Amino acid sequence: MKKLLLISYFFPPIQSAESTMAFNSVKYLPLFGWEIIVLSAKKPRQEKIDLSTLSSIPKNILVHRTSSIENIISRTLSHFKILPDNKIGWIYFAVREGKKLLKDESIDIIVSRSTPITSHLIGLKLSLSSKLPWIACFSDPWVQNPYIFYPNKIIRELNENLEKKIMLKTEKIVVTTKQMKRLFVEKYNIEDKITIIPNSYDPSEFLHKVNKTKKEKFVITYIGNFYGSRSPESFLKALKLLDKNISEEIEVRLIGSIGKFRYLTSKYNLNNIVQVINSIPRKNIFTQLFNSDVLLLIDAPSNKENVFLPSKLLEYINTSKPILAITPEGASADVIRSTGTGVVVSPEDIKGIKKAIKYYYDLYRSSELKIKPNWLEIEKYSAENYAKKLDQLLRKMV
Repeated sequence: MKKLLLISYFFPPIQSAESTMAFNSVKYLPLFGWEIIVLSAKKPRQEKIDLSTLSSIPKNILVHRTSSIENIISRTLSHFKILPDNKIGWIYFAVREGKKLLKDESIDIIVSRSTPITSHLIGLKLSLSSKLPWIACFSDPWVQNPYIFYPNKIIRELNENLEKKIMLKTEKIVVTTKQMKRLFVEKYNIEDKITIIPNSYDPSEFLHKVNKTKKEKFVITYIGNFYGSRSPESFLKALKLLDKNISEEIEVRLIGSIGKFRYLTSKYNLNNIVQVINSIPRKNIFTQLFNSDVLLLIDAPSNKENVFLPSKLLEYINTSKPILAITPEGASADVIRSTGTGVVVSPEDIKGIKKAIKYYYDLYRSSELKIKPNWLEIEKYSAENYAKKLDQLLRKMV
């Protein structure tokens, strides 16, 4: 069997979307003849841990976890974008362990994943020292991320130079959307280097589907965190516009970190409708999804085409539940429409969001709330299909 070294700061039991996507990216690769060795971080102070996810890691995937120095200095420098991220203190420990693995395990190829960018810096160092082929996988854009703002031109150029070095040194780049590929191609003219492999869902997590028991209220559920420009405010504004007799029959569950937006439920007097629930174990997320009537997706507003493909959306589309997607045109909207799984509304269109909520509510009251998913399209986003596409890329390089 060929051996692959995956460099990913985030990996179970660290609880994050990137941790799930990193795991999904390699879980099924052994079926294609690959032995997987993962280089990850130990329990970080700033990240949540979900020990229940440890049991899902197959025994044929070996995980090596190293220390990482993370403190107020690295967080401050990262905040002002002087450092690409606050995980930079992982480099020394990960490179040291990585070199040992390369020597002892006869690795054939290196794959690194971001976020954080630090994973790619480690991949760069290990690739240069070993002369092994290296693939850099980007879940999100880096310098061209529309929601990252640099304090001045000098700091932006520092990050651009580092990004350019990674782009030119890696043999192949994997991105999740055609929109992200376009950003990189326009800047670096590296179209031949880039392969699109979207984020994925793991079918094994959907084996025990428990649909919602009949309740009096119409349940709308959002899974994920709010941060930066991604805010629930447009949805809450629309909710407030509904007739009182309708809103009293609606229950909204925001599951995850709401951060600086917590005050909004009080601002719009929606505390009796909206529940804010802290992060829950991953095994309970699917119970929440199937115990809902409509699943809510909220992306940040943008005057450009959306380049992001949230991992939760790929899990949403496999539930047969209708999706209300508050998102600009772009990657998320394309997936919703191609899979036939929901309604897309612009984040700026408050009246349109209100109309969509009422549309789904009326269908619910008449017992006609159902969709006709395009399962052939949905299956393209399975973790097995991700493994198949990644295997094809790997075999061209090894």
